[in-house]
Amino acid sequence: MTYRLLHGDQWIMTDKGRPGAKATEEWGVEIYVLSWERYETLALCLAGLCGYNLGVGRIHVLDDCSGDRRIHALLERYREAGLIDDLDLSPVNRGIGQQRRIVFDRFLGTGSDLLVQVEGDMLLAPGAIAELVGAYRFIRESGAGIAWLAPHQIDWCHTTILRRRIGPYDIGLARSGSEPIWISDRTMIGGHLPLLPASRPDMVLFLREVMAAVLYKPEIQVQHLGAINSHYYPQWTPDMVTYKNADGSVRQPFPWFNLDFTLDRERYPALYLHYADLLRKHAPGGLPAALEA
Repeated sequence: MTYRLLHGDQWIMTDKGRPGAKATEEWGVEIYVLSWERYETLALCLAGLCGYNLGVGRIHVLDDCSGDRRIHALLERYREAGLIDDLDLSPVNRGIGQQRRIVFDRFLGTGSDLLVQVEGDMLLAPGAIAELVGAYRFIRESGAGIAWLAPHQIDWCHTTILRRRIGPYDIGLARSGSEPIWISDRTMIGGHLPLLPASRPDMVLFLREVMAAVLYKPEIQVQHLGAINSHYYPQWTPDMVTYKNADGSVRQPFPWFNLDFTLDRERYPALYLHYADLLRKHAPGGLPAALEA
């Protein structure tokens, strides 16, 4: 199975037998997953990330003192299988701001150029990470000067100020807050570290200073699993947190199930575990099984 970035880079199968990019060393990417509770969404997130997005960069998971015993057990299974490169199980609750600041400091201690953050309630289509990395590199190398890119184009945490077309990419330059998935680089993070304190998990100080952008086209098929009448965020509304395509349809990362956020919220835990099992069964190299309740 092969995939192709829009500007021409060819994707190949990695040595672990899953779709990914050419080589970790060439891309220079570190991927950080932030986890806290929400076992069912994390199981589905890991299945999409580790089953269908390996080969782009090293995967680090920071869990913020989750109380559900299944979370640590599942993360250990992924680590033992070689699917997670680094696992941090915090014994105390740090909070999202401190977790993210730890990510920045550790990233700057690596030799890599690009940082991708994924919160543990995101589902990623095959090759989604490489597509986001490819978009960021192309736009940055075009001289556009962006410092941060997210694939969620609906004005929720951000307000689009100006639309630009750069090669095959349609982006919006925006005043933004943080998103569940985004990418930035060493120069921008290292050069603005005082604007990324642990006390500001929304990253607004940083994102006000630099040029933040959101990706309108192509529409990377990623989805926020905590959205819309799920048992995690019943108070939020569909037009805010769901990732949608330009035609209004809900983004669907995989063909084997249809994400529907209009169901009774009690149904989502079992549905998400079922979907994670489907991804495990279809993954080219296999994945650890999720744990039952």
